Amino acid sequence: MFFPEKMTKVRVLCPKAEVGLAVQSLYDFGTIHITQSKTFSASAPMPVFRAYSEKLVSLRSIASALGIEGGKPKEITPEGVAQEWAEIGVEEALTWLKQKNDLIAKLAELEGKEHELAPFQHLRFDPALLKSQRFKAVFFEPLSTWSDLLVRSVSHDIAHVSSGERNFVLLVYDARKAEEVQAIVAEHAGEIIPIPEVEDFAKAYDRVIVQRENLAASLKAVDSLLRRFVQRRGKQVSVLLGSLILASKKAELPSRFGESATLSAVEGWLPSSKLDALENRLIKRLGEHFLLERIQTAETPPTKLDNPRPIRPFEFLVNALSTPKYNELDPTLLVFISFPLFFGMILGDMGYGAIMVLLGLGLRRKFGQGFFRTVGSMLLLSAFWTIVFGYIFGEFLGAEHFFGQQLTPIIHRAGSEGLMKLMQLSLLFGFIHLAIGFVVGAFVAFKEGHNKHALAKVFWLAVLVSMVSWLAAVSNIEALGIFMPLGSILGANWLWGLALSFAGLLWSEGSGALFELPGLLGNLVSYLRIMALGVSGVVLAAMVNQIPLKFSLDPLGIISFVLFALFFILGQAFALALGIFESSIQSLRLHYVEFFSKFYRGGGVPFTPLKDVSNRGEM
Repeated sequence: MFFPEKMTKVRVLCPKAEVGLAVQSLYDFGTIHITQSKTFSASAPMPVFRAYSEKLVSLRSIASALGIEGGKPKEITPEGVAQEWAEIGVEEALTWLKQKNDLIAKLAELEGKEHELAPFQHLRFDPALLKSQRFKAVFFEPLSTWSDLLVRSVSHDIAHVSSGERNFVLLVYDARKAEEVQAIVAEHAGEIIPIPEVEDFAKAYDRVIVQRENLAASLKAVDSLLRRFVQRRGKQVSVLLGSLILASKKAELPSRFGESATLSAVEGWLPSSKLDALENRLIKRLGEHFLLERIQTAETPPTKLDNPRPIRPFEFLVNALSTPKYNELDPTLLVFISFPLFFGMILGDMGYGAIMVLLGLGLRRKFGQGFFRTVGSMLLLSAFWTIVFGYIFGEFLGAEHFFGQQLTPIIHRAGSEGLMKLMQLSLLFGFIHLAIGFVVGAFVAFKEGHNKHALAKVFWLAVLVSMVSWLAAVSNIEALGIFMPLGSILGANWLWGLALSFAGLLWSEGSGALFELPGLLGNLVSYLRIMALGVSGVVLAAMVNQIPLKFSLDPLGIISFVLFALFFILGQAFALALGIFESSIQSLRLHYVEFFSKFYRGGGVPFTPLKDVSNRGEM
């Protein structure tokens, strides 16, 4: 739980003729992280890989276009794929899909032509004039300064036409006056539109409209066929897709093997406790036609976290920053304890906590695994502390009453006295959190044999304790009053403690440690964000609660009540969403920046099994 699971690197050797059975054995076992063989020559995928991958590409195109996801896979052979392919009618669906894509492309082309011809659809003009060497033409949208009089002396013909809300001018002029006309148009015309080369503008436009409507009808018919295909064959496509994905992975896996003239070799990492289970799987498939051996190596194993089910969702928060290294302490348990605590202290409202419980249960019910189930599990534990601190603060949806019952806060965080208590509590939690970080850092460094570094962490802890004791004893900072007992215990010894700690830091980390001292105080003060964000949330909720909700039977009273109720619900929803977001982000910041910096490095390689057969379901 405190450290990743112990790993062993193994090599499996088998005859090249048995590589298919070896692959099946490894997939049956599942919990192995395959690595590229460095001892033998690189191997190649199984011969069926190309057939599987070609089918998979086609089926994925259908599934993507029709919104079908891969279902639960089953074992399948090339013959089985061909049989199901024909039974489902995949080729026919591919034909329909190609028709649909062609129709969409043609429709897009016609819409472009329609847009091009639209300004000319009402223009009654002989396009033959445009082919004459004597004349030139320009079609444009005139500016407000335009007047036909500007080109009266050089124009042969001027036509005005409207398309929607836009007005256009077609100007036919003597080719010998081109420079003069171009200068006038450049000054008084807006957009100049190219003139299409057609025999008749109106007929060409009507022809495009008819073609577009015919194509739209054809597209509708093809869409209908595809929808019916999804209704009838969607589940079969889903299963076949999942099966092909799995079959392709298995067929491709030998490309990561090594081989000699007669043998195939696969290397990988697995949990040490699973070594016997792998051997039994190999025996079941290969009999005695294999050799399983441990590999002694200086390589760093991949990291497989090992936490109990309730703690497991919080692995996401650790991995979001960086996966722990193989020999590094896994901080998931510490995050499991402190993250929901800080979250609940910031949000601190019984009503919001109850809504979070419903959200968490809803996410867990809808999603059996994955990101949203993880979020649901974290929401539930965070909701518990939100309700606990909501009781301490005496708050329900930002108010101090619950269905007519007055709540009695233990800490009234909207009042000056309660605000001071909350500041003290935030600093106390910050002090404990930082102290734990230094203790863990010292333990990790000592375990790794870095004794001098371990002592540096102890000295930093001593500096923290001495500095807080000194400030509590000699300053009048009321927020530090909670540390007065610590200052009383140390008495005047805080000065000696501070001096010895400084000396120890100079010895263990050099003079550079002195420049980091202000940062330590900044780390402690940073925990005041717990208080500040909590109070800002109270102010926002109180503003929402100012919305008057008084019901009366007259029509105006009913309408106003409904509107105010809607504003109240939206306001509370916004306050809750903002509270969850701020509580999550700021709690994470306190862990990533202030806490993890004391002991955590990360940078590990995640353990990637062939499949998850460990039944590590989340809480």
